Amino acid sequence: MTDMPRGRDPKITDRDVIETAKAINDPAFLTAEIADRLDVSPPTARARLESLAEQGVIAQKGSGRPEVWWIRCDAY
Repeated sequence: MTDMPRGRDPKITDRDVIETAKAINDPAFLTAEIADRLDVSPPTARARLESLAEQGVIAQKGSGRPEVWWIRCDAY
């Protein structure tokens, strides 16, 4: 059994996620939309989104499904 890398996928960057979110042309976006557009699993997308939220770049409403996120106005 090989060890699988855990955590954020090094193939996508925070910038990839932000640029993808901006390209959606909607003030809010879903974890699934980011995952689909970046061709990664939802857990991989969620890990990046959670990291960006911890940095104060994006925000999330609630913790249910679907997960709704948006880019914070004061982040830029």
